[in-house]
Amino acid sequence: MSKKRPFILRILYYVLQWTWGILQNLIGFLYSLKYRKNRRAWYHGAYVVYVDDWLGGLSLGMFVFATEISDKTCARYLEAGVTLDEKRQSATVTHEFGHTLQSILLGPLYLIVIGIASFSWKNLKYFQKLRKEKNLKYMDLFCEKWANEWGNKWTGDEVSYH
Repeated sequence: MSKKRPFILRILYYVLQWTWGILQNLIGFLYSLKYRKNRRAWYHGAYVVYVDDWLGGLSLGMFVFATEISDKTCARYLEAGVTLDEKRQSATVTHEFGHTLQSILLGPLYLIVIGIASFSWKNLKYFQKLRKEKNLKYMDLFCEKWANEWGNKWTGDEVSYH
């Protein structure tokens, strides 16, 4: 069950995002303009944009980008051996919300500490091979586990993400 946070914490979330985390928020805001016609929603203060042309999620400050459930994305997920449904989509949003909290903690270091680590772990052939050889999941990376834990704890939406 989702938690409703006190007003002061909700205000603090925005103040810190737009001061200490201004860089990733500006990038997130500008990136959200690319998808201005897409479905959007608020989730515990984060601005979620649902995107139909890619898989997974991305957080840039308080801006969360998550896969939209559609025939197109469901087919792409099935090719990867995964089923895309509302439960998985919800888990992605909660996980990405955890990254928005990391943005508040790390401020300008977020893009370096979280962004580079996460991007490299997912996209570089070396890490893809390492994950396969060692039977590691994407969520085994320190910053991804951390995002899951914080997302679940803050929202009260106990979801497990592969």
